[in-house]
Amino acid sequence: MKSLLFVAPRFETECGYLSRALAPVFSVRSLSGSWRSFAHNEIPEGFPRSADGLRGHDAVIFSDVGRCNFDDDALNALDRYVRAGGGFLMIGGHASFGGFEGMGGWGGSPVEELLPVTIPERSDALQHHRGFTFEPADVSHPAVAGIDFSDMPIAIGFNRVVARPDAR
Repeated sequence: MKSLLFVAPRFETECGYLSRALAPVFSVRSLSGSWRSFAHNEIPEGFPRSADGLRGHDAVIFSDVGRCNFDDDALNALDRYVRAGGGFLMIGGHASFGGFEGMGGWGGSPVEELLPVTIPERSDALQHHRGFTFEPADVSHPAVAGIDFSDMPIAIGFNRVVARPDAR
């Protein structure tokens, strides 16, 4: 079974659906904490500080966690890990991508270069108070193959990013 490192401040309450959806494909290890601790520039406890520490995982997911929570060593480790073939996914939220009022801070960072999107320098988090559901464009894509999307919860917002020309 593949291994996944999932970094989110409120993993159980906000990422439960995704964790259950990934369970048939991935063994999920979560690093979570209170919003307060993540918001005060603390690296999530247990996040590897070297590419070797990340290599035990097939993929890493950041969900609603800002740039301010990682020092250069942690980000350099992530960069080396991904460039050596490790998987990385950023999921939207107030502190993802550019984030709400710039809270994410990932625009212009080394992590932006790893993503198939560019991040606006302004606030990119948008609210949709009526809610909506996502539909994957290609369920056979390796990033989502084998995941059951039939019970996806309603989302209330998203981050407006721009796909790079070579993204797939």
